Amino acid sequence: MTSRIEQWESDDLSKAQLPRIELAPIKNLVKGIEFLEDQATEREKEMTLQEEEQRVKSQKEGVDFTLDVLREYRGVGEIITRTLCWYINDFGRFQNGKKFVSFFGLTPTPWISCKMRREQGISIAGNKELRRIAVQLAWLWVNWQPESALTKKWRARLDQKGRVRRIAIVALSRQLLTQVSI
Repeated sequence: MTSRIEQWESDDLSKAQLPRIELAPIKNLVKGIEFLEDQATEREKEMTLQEEEQRVKSQKEGVDFTLDVLREYRGVGEIITRTLCWYINDFGRFQNGKKFVSFFGLTPTPWISCKMRREQGISIAGNKELRRIAVQLAWLWVNWQPESALTKKWRARLDQKGRVRRIAIVALSRQLLTQVSI
């Protein structure tokens, strides 16, 4: 890209069509993009190295590496597995599925008054990023695991539009995470 800009600077036709004052911001943008690409490449190398260290540590302990286990599912990719593993760190610290789901902030919040019982939605007391990843994971699950029992259970509501669909995907997400933690 830098060579293209240099060509524009030296080309007489480009000088007439593209003023020099417009060329300076383009140069700065290109330098910024190149810098960000270098940073992203360096970060990816660091993450891969850290992941490999954790994999070796897990093998020494005789435990399955969590990232590899999660990646076995169709539709679950790098971003979701890394985010879940690095935010949660130790899946074994949760005693049961309910406590695991509450870490995400996906637990129901009932309201009870005398004879009246209502659901107010989910408790958003957990980590917002993890909740977003959990809902994204649920959508991926629906798309890549259409024959699973959970997908079949919620299919009718997921085919609807609006609020019913959003409630259904959060419920599916909650049930999926409960099963993962067991």
